[in-house]
Amino acid sequence: MAESARPIVDRLQAWRMMGSERLDTTDFHGKPVRYRGIKFEGSPCTVFWTGFFEPFIQDAARQSLEWIIECCRQRHLDPGDYLTETTSLLGVLI
Repeated sequence: MAESARPIVDRLQAWRMMGSERLDTTDFHGKPVRYRGIKFEGSPCTVFWTGFFEPFIQDAARQSLEWIIECCRQRHLDPGDYLTETTSLLGVLI
């Protein structure tokens, strides 16, 4: 499950370092996102806040829920309580 968070962590770090370096990353679908020599305002700010991270977060959430369901099936457990707890934990992440 930690692996599904890696793209989010890597991209957050790239955006965080944007002011001191260049930004060179990709969006969820692999499309390049590159900025050089500018600050976090205008176009970069708009790109960041209008849907850049949501697909990564949604995918990580989907993978987490699928993993919980599969673990419960393997152990013959009712996934209801486990999904409720997982949903709460995902809320904290978001």
